[in-house]
Amino acid sequence: MKFLTAMILVFGFMVGCSSKPKSKGVLDGDPQRMQDFNEAMQDLSYENYASASSRFESLLNEKPVSELDLVIMYNSAVALEGLGNCQLAADRYRSVARVAIKRFEKIAALAVYRLGFAYSCLGDANKSIVAFLDAKKKSSYLPPDVSTAELPARLAAAYASVGRQKEALFYFNQASEGLKRILATAKRQESDVALAAKTLYAMGKLGEVQNPILFVRMLGMQQAFLLQATELKSGPISERAKDDLTNAYKKMTHFRFKTRAEQKDFYVEALRTTRELQKLRLPSTKDYTQPLFTVVDKVESWLEGQLAKMSSTLKKTKEQKKRESLKREGRIIEN
Repeated sequence: MKFLTAMILVFGFMVGCSSKPKSKGVLDGDPQRMQDFNEAMQDLSYENYASASSRFESLLNEKPVSELDLVIMYNSAVALEGLGNCQLAADRYRSVARVAIKRFEKIAALAVYRLGFAYSCLGDANKSIVAFLDAKKKSSYLPPDVSTAELPARLAAAYASVGRQKEALFYFNQASEGLKRILATAKRQESDVALAAKTLYAMGKLGEVQNPILFVRMLGMQQAFLLQATELKSGPISERAKDDLTNAYKKMTHFRFKTRAEQKDFYVEALRTTRELQKLRLPSTKDYTQPLFTVVDKVESWLEGQLAKMSSTLKKTKEQKKRESLKREGRIIEN
């Protein structure tokens, strides 16, 4: 999972804050613990979640009193989310938001925003929507790229996951317009492409969703952003977008299902999502995206095969039931 953007934003505005907290925090006046904090942040920046989590746990103040205490708790939640411990991550995001509200509004806003990701990870799309809507109310405290583009993109994906296509399309369009505004205010130089790629990647990056139906619906809404980030060919960020999209399609073949109905619904949704991505592909970047679409083509064939097997099994089952019915009625004599 990729949480780098939100994490750096918290650290960035924390160290750049001009006002000092009135209460003493867990690191105040302790150079060694501040060094431990910096090392934990470095681990987090390299997505070394296990090490970061361990370091943050040693620094954690269960009753945070300062801005820095809240940043530590927030980033401990980011590390936990990266490790897949989304329930504890959600608990900590809520704690941060509750304590930070009206004191450190920027931290509170980001904690509520990340809470939406944690709920998605837990498979609770409705709570995820509520958290993102709460974050939208605090959008003035969020970084501009998050409030105008990333957050609407998250809402679009969350609404799509519960089948509310009208709301999903509304926020998808809002996210697209937000991206245009960000690029319109940027200086016209080579870095514009990098900015566009970074923002598109942030809009499309996928959370850790275990529910197969939720996963494929969210992918269907977010994959357009990831593909555009890939096709910009803007160095490492485009490579990451391509890798994320490739891995998302590979993941489709590894889900386990609770019922046959869920399995069939997933295959149908996934096949639709696969074909939609192929329609979005730009011919001009065909060589660069070929490795991605080689995987997509294989997954499409696999999905078609799985649906064919299910259809064959269903027909066989109906025939078996018919024979059994005839036997019960005495129309077939068993040897």
